Amino acid sequence: MLKVLLIIITLSGLWLPTAFASGVAALFNEETSAQIASLLVSRSAAGVPVIGVTHLLSHDQIAELYEKRDFQPVWMHGWQLKDDAQVLMNHLRSAGLHGLCGNEYLLVELEGMFAIHEDFSRHNLPLAPENRAVLDLFLSQAFLTYATHMVEGQVDPALAHVDWRARRRKADLVKLLDYATANGRMEQVLDGLLPPHAEYRQLVTALSQYQTLSALGGWPRIPSGPAIRPGYRDGRLPQLKELLVKTGDLVAPASDSDHYDPETVAAVRVYQTRHGLVDDGVIGAKTLAALNVSVEERIRQIELNLERWRWM
Repeated sequence: MLKVLLIIITLSGLWLPTAFASGVAALFNEETSAQIASLLVSRSAAGVPVIGVTHLLSHDQIAELYEKRDFQPVWMHGWQLKDDAQVLMNHLRSAGLHGLCGNEYLLVELEGMFAIHEDFSRHNLPLAPENRAVLDLFLSQAFLTYATHMVEGQVDPALAHVDWRARRRKADLVKLLDYATANGRMEQVLDGLLPPHAEYRQLVTALSQYQTLSALGGWPRIPSGPAIRPGYRDGRLPQLKELLVKTGDLVAPASDSDHYDPETVAAVRVYQTRHGLVDDGVIGAKTLAALNVSVEERIRQIELNLERWRWM
């Protein structure tokens, strides 16, 4: 009946008084609320097989969130998504920039549901109540999981390495989500979850650069051989120069000469300093080993260090 009423109003182009429009939205919210309650009860009932998509609702605060709201939707008003939903999606799409995986936050599922919702909206049609409920639940699951990973990290530091004794940050995520949606502060709240340190932001920038390098094929591997000292000539120098250009330590050389010239020596010293090596400009065993670490391994190292910053 509600869908029929909406279609008649839409096709007739009637102007809706504010009170009437609010009433229609409230009716849609009640439909969505009933479906949310049903899905959460089915998920938690003992002996009842997990149905449909509710097995993806793994965050332990998902039920608490909706029970406090009497199962009212968080992300939908009537049959339309709030602006907060798009803000969250933009952050989830950027999770890879922080060394996180969007699939941890139901990104694939949400992208599909957003596409369907947008298609329906273009024709002024609502999603079915059960689909609105699933979309709302998935967005809440994504927020709670993403926020947990940003605030506490993905892994308990005590389980990751015996030498780490980080005191993980804590936050009341349900209260945080309530605040963000009630005050139009979703962007500020999500930005505020990030570690505030300059080093974290520098690592995010470095990760993006190395991800781009990886997509372009990485850098060459330098063959083993005797140490290369300033002023030497060596057939490996063209590959070394190509590598240093890709890492940003060397301005593109005018030629692929096999001469270990002062410009390249200076670039090697910068590289050595960045990697905690003796910056003598000599390409010995340790420097060669560092140069031959693949871009994929460097990406993994950066991702691990981003996680450590989130712990702290």
